[in-house]
Amino acid sequence: MKINWGSGIAIFYSLFVIVMILMVVKSTQNKVHMVQDNYYDKDLNYEEFRLKRENGAVFKDSIRIDYQSKDNSVLIQFSETLAEAKGKILLFRPSNQFMDKQIELKLNDEASMRIPLEENTLRGKWKVQIDWNLDEKGFYNEEIIVI
Repeated sequence: MKINWGSGIAIFYSLFVIVMILMVVKSTQNKVHMVQDNYYDKDLNYEEFRLKRENGAVFKDSIRIDYQSKDNSVLIQFSETLAEAKGKILLFRPSNQFMDKQIELKLNDEASMRIPLEENTLRGKWKVQIDWNLDEKGFYNEEIIVI
């Protein structure tokens, strides 16, 4: 069977259209992982964030963040002078925004907090981001842990 040039062009364009339709369908089924949902607001408030990070750098040695493998938890230990700190903790998974967990910072009498992790928590790199306040002043600390 011999295909003439007109049929060849029609077959080529038909295959091209089918491949393009398949690519569009496949791309719409793909989940979009953004690092931050509200990146525009974060950019507008970057100066405030920079000041919090500078304030937090002063207390870098006063805050210890460790992964406890024996009981599958994250231990956050503040120094005794920072026991009145209030704020939020974000367990940030860089590879998948849908796994991020936000927790209220509630220190116990020993100025520490233990965050129990679920059994199905994926192993790998996590960032523990602490956005906290003390005496009406904002602070920010971040540490990378490997679970």
